[in-house]
Amino acid sequence: MYLAGDILKVTGVFSGIQFPPAVFIKRTLEFAGQIQELISSRPITLKEALDMALMLEKTLAESIVFEFSDSSNPIISNIRKIITDTEAHADRIERFKIEKGFAFLD
Repeated sequence: MYLAGDILKVTGVFSGIQFPPAVFIKRTLEFAGQIQELISSRPITLKEALDMALMLEKTLAESIVFEFSDSSNPIISNIRKIITDTEAHADRIERFKIEKGFAFLD
């Protein structure tokens, strides 16, 4: 996605696309690595697994700044689909946590 954004900027299409700095991506990857280490080190509970999954989904969603103007460009359409799918998955995790009694509605 970042490569696609850079290509679009260079070609002058959607020059206003803003992506987070590389350090944010690096921290997200480090966090994912920490989760992998934790999972390898001991059994985790369903609640822990859901909390980890939700945090990763929200991190991914927040890492993509969704300021694309309307376009039929297939790259933009694919990026929009990825963010929409990510947000929908985070919503399903939150509903499942509530269903299992791990979270409560505000």
